[in-house]
Amino acid sequence: MSSKCHTCAGKGKIHYHENKICKKCSGSGKRGGKTCSNCKGAGIFMSRKSKICNVCYGSGKGKKAAPKKTPGRRKSPRKGFSILG
Repeated sequence: MSSKCHTCAGKGKIHYHENKICKKCSGSGKRGGKTCSNCKGAGIFMSRKSKICNVCYGSGKGKKAAPKKTPGRRKSPRKGFSILG
C-alpha cells in the first residue's frame, strides 16, 4: 500500500500564487485618469498557478523516481548530425 505524497497532499499538483503586473494599466494603477478596475489601483494582482509535483511527478502517491528518458536518436542542433543517446 502506497502512502500519499506529503508535498502535494496526494493531489499531484502544487498550487501557488504569483504577483503579476496589471496588463490593463501597465502597472500604473490608473486608466484614463481613473482607478484601474482590473487591479483596483494596485498596479499588480495575484495570479493562481499550478504545476506538477516534483516529488511524485503527478501520481500523488509517495516518493517516486524521476521519469527516465528513453534511449534513442535525437536531433542535433547542427544540421545533418544526430546524437546517439
